[in-house]
Amino acid sequence: MIKFSIKLLIARLKWFLVMTIALGITLAFITSLITSSEAIKTSLKNKAYKNYGEHSGLLIGIKESKSLLNNNNFDAGEYQLIDTLKISEDLSATIGWMNIDAFKIGHINLIKGKFPTNENEVAIESFYLEKLDPTWKLGDTKKLLINNNVTQVKLVGIIENYSAKWSVPYNIEKGVNDFPNILVANKDNSLTSNFLIKFNKDPKENEEEMLKLLEIYNDQGIINEKLFYKGLNQYDNITNLTFFFQIITLIVASFCFWSLFYYFNFFQLQKDALFKAAGSNNLNLYKLHFFQCLIIFLSSILFSIPLNIALHKLIIKKTFFEGELNPSQLSTIINTVSIWIIILFTIVVIISTKSINKFNKKSINNILHNNSHSKNKGDYLIYKFSSFIKKQLVIQMVQYPKHSLLIIFNLSICTMIILFSFFLQKESEGIWDAKQDYYIDSQEIYAYENIQNLNVLAHKGLTFPIHEVKQLEQTRGIKYIDKNPFMIDVHPLIKPNLLTSSIENWIKQNGSLNNLYEQDIIIPNVSYRIVNEVEFGEIYKSNDFESFKGKILLILPKTEINNNSKLIGEKLSFIKMYRESGQLKTKKWEFEVFDVIESANSNENNMSINYH
Repeated sequence: MIKFSIKLLIARLKWFLVMTIALGITLAFITSLITSSEAIKTSLKNKAYKNYGEHSGLLIGIKESKSLLNNNNFDAGEYQLIDTLKISEDLSATIGWMNIDAFKIGHINLIKGKFPTNENEVAIESFYLEKLDPTWKLGDTKKLLINNNVTQVKLVGIIENYSAKWSVPYNIEKGVNDFPNILVANKDNSLTSNFLIKFNKDPKENEEEMLKLLEIYNDQGIINEKLFYKGLNQYDNITNLTFFFQIITLIVASFCFWSLFYYFNFFQLQKDALFKAAGSNNLNLYKLHFFQCLIIFLSSILFSIPLNIALHKLIIKKTFFEGELNPSQLSTIINTVSIWIIILFTIVVIISTKSINKFNKKSINNILHNNSHSKNKGDYLIYKFSSFIKKQLVIQMVQYPKHSLLIIFNLSICTMIILFSFFLQKESEGIWDAKQDYYIDSQEIYAYENIQNLNVLAHKGLTFPIHEVKQLEQTRGIKYIDKNPFMIDVHPLIKPNLLTSSIENWIKQNGSLNNLYEQDIIIPNVSYRIVNEVEFGEIYKSNDFESFKGKILLILPKTEINNNSKLIGEKLSFIKMYRESGQLKTKKWEFEVFDVIESANSNENNMSINYH
């Protein structure tokens, strides 16, 4: 039966090639979707792990040993913080150690050298080494103040910057709940422990498991938000979109195969009728069709292999730009591809053997003479057209309505898929853009307490000094810097005799006139903006920018009583309270009011102070 099936297919070589190519393209597309999506997800995870670590979260300051933690369904890497080292007025480095499991889980890599293993050996993050001593070379020694003792240490390794990228607690404090910037050899002498926790499931399950673990330990730790919400935020979308396209491809392919086999079997049916007349039964016909489908399918698989490689690379290039397959994924890919091949093969066999059922409805003689078409009421339309093209079109529509509708449907759905694919491709370029764009964020979160009606930061704000910002603006490749002054702990003060109706209403809406510092009233909820010469010129066409320097411009909510002009030329005070060496200190500034602008858009939610 197999040899006979091959002879029949060779006798209809053109149809055999068309069926093989159509099926091969479908197989290649579905297989390449699976392989490329897995490669993209692997690349996505590797990038995320490199930037944010593979840990699902942290346990901080718990009274638990690593051996007990390892008995659970997750991996744990231990790290400890020993001390802090003040590098400059604005920068301190945390000193600590990590075990080998923490290095692996965190994907912490060395630029040069090795991790410290012996006493008085250190490895330092490259950023902190540059700030501490850029001339310090591997193998050289240097004296550092560690735990109030001057210790001579040897530099054995330079570590890739990692700590600034990782998720940290909202109340981060150097040397308490951050990460080591200067690594020393393992010194297990602490009553409490810190751990990087890694679950080995899908990202969504890892996040859920970490939240459950934090509940057990009374929220002594955090989840790795940057990993889940930045690094892997598109992970599930890739899976869902891939599955969606596989289903759509399968549906479209089914209709296409139905159309192909419809015409293929249109002439095959007469041969089946001859076999039937020669004494063949339906079972033999089913076997014949099955083996024909099997031969076409095996030929299609061979044809799809080189096509699959090309499509695999094309899909990655047009979406995520990068992708790599892990050998451990091969079994999953093979299983998934096998399932789709079986489904596709089943659909092809069902469509192919469907024509055999016609022997239950029509006689062999009827099929042999192809008397499938009978006169119908639509035939008169054929004679209304003199044009050959129009007449042939009507003949196709009237005599073969199923054929026509099938072709129209296939063309329509294929066009829709192509259009949707282009749309998704353009969207994916923005969503999954793996090209490197860099940004610097000076402050993510802060904590403060209220003392004498003033906000006093619990820890120094992670801001950029103005001279560094100006230097950064001059750096080649910097297109724009959005400068937002960090003024949470700076409060504007106004003397009671200078109070205007606009400012009074604003204070009542956002605070109280009784919030005083000494004898001055504190103006709450004020926004600040730095105005450069270009922006100043957009506000004032004639005034000289030099006359504005060192002064402030007030933008106040508009009120019925306009008495804000009396503030021009007067001075407003600004007060800042902060901690230094355990003591509360204050700084106070005074600025002259250059001008006051009333804004109708500021009446509900904005009072702005602009300065240069």
